[in-house]
Amino acid sequence: MKTPVTCLGLGWIAIVLLIVAIAIVGPLTSDSYRGIRTPLTMTPPVAIFPGPALTPYTTQAIFQTFERGYMVWRADYDCAYAIKTDGHAIIPAEVFTHEKADQTNYAYGYCLTETLVTDAPIVPAPAHLLVPTGVLGKLWRYYPDIRVGLGFATQPEQHYTATIPTNDSKNIAVMEGLPFYFAQMSLPNGHILGCGSRAATGGTCNDGL
Repeated sequence: MKTPVTCLGLGWIAIVLLIVAIAIVGPLTSDSYRGIRTPLTMTPPVAIFPGPALTPYTTQAIFQTFERGYMVWRADYDCAYAIKTDGHAIIPAEVFTHEKADQTNYAYGYCLTETLVTDAPIVPAPAHLLVPTGVLGKLWRYYPDIRVGLGFATQPEQHYTATIPTNDSKNIAVMEGLPFYFAQMSLPNGHILGCGSRAATGGTCNDGL
């Protein structure tokens, strides 16, 4: 027969275990809500799809225009988007190859990290055009899909402070309670970049939100 003291001791043990469980699960739930679609156990991922912020915050960013689109890097996740003029995000073939290997859905891997990236030879630029440098240049040189899709840079890179917004834009269409786009970050012109979060918009981004 259990005494009141024994029951009280078991009660305290249960409370301690509950606190430990919350401490472990809490961060995972928070990151999952922010929309990270790659496994948190994979360090680091090849590409990610950051979700909108719970509350707006700012981060350092780098923006650069190209012949057929632009690239933009965000410091908070240390990753970069490659967006064509027609609004299609460039998700390189190597990323999809990696998807098959680790069974991760990189069809939504809009923001590329440097996981696979190694230094590649510099490609000479034609007159009046530029070869990107830094983190954008490293991704541009490594991925042929980005070089072919965007072409050469037309302006030097631009450093700025980007806002990471919530998903409250009136321009983000919603069906069945789910958004078609996740707001990603502000661009130097003040527009918000959003990328497709559903099958109907997968692989596309909209910088007019």
